[in-house]
Amino acid sequence: MVSSANAFLVEQCVKAQGRPLLEGHTDFEVRENRRYGPWVMKLAEVNGWESVRIKRADGIYDSGVRYGPDGPPGDAVEASRECRSELESTGDLIPEMTPGWAATANTVVGQLSSQATDLTYRDPEYRQVNAQWLACIKAEGLTLDPANGEWGVARGNSSKEQQIRDAVKDVRCKQKHSVMQRLSDIEAQYQAALMAPKEAQLAELAKAKQDALARARKVLAEHGA
Repeated sequence: MVSSANAFLVEQCVKAQGRPLLEGHTDFEVRENRRYGPWVMKLAEVNGWESVRIKRADGIYDSGVRYGPDGPPGDAVEASRECRSELESTGDLIPEMTPGWAATANTVVGQLSSQATDLTYRDPEYRQVNAQWLACIKAEGLTLDPANGEWGVARGNSSKEQQIRDAVKDVRCKQKHSVMQRLSDIEAQYQAALMAPKEAQLAELAKAKQDALARARKVLAEHGA
């Protein structure tokens, strides 16, 4: 919603200058989380090792402009860049506090997330879970690939069918030892402990997000979206 609202604001600025618009739309993809490799059986049974899109969130904004293979004229790119910079400097551009932004290291959420993840990796139960999973995949005839981390299984140049069978074995081992639930529980406990002294900052962030959404809804309503 915020990205779409900002796109409308930039479009309004560009049109006011009588310059060409960029081809643009705001669709977003949510992809499978693969920190610990594949873990959803129904996805492994179809896609094997391949990380896939879980869903697409259709955006609200579409410039309605389509350019050919040569792409947009240079002035369209420059106009969009200049307008976005101008709106940002005047405070009219709405802060896009997306999950990706929130997870970066220079935000309170990013710091908490990074610290909780680091503590999880060093937790004794994490090591135990990893050892149980490793013993299980070895019993299934799979081998660890250190190049892909502690949860990476050697894939080789096998066929897609074999890769699917191997990925299913991997996921079966994760299910047998409740890998994802146990690791998530460990990380959640660290997150809760780290969040407690940061409640005031997190409350401010939550309010800023709600304020951004309120501004976005107003802009979208004004543009009939």
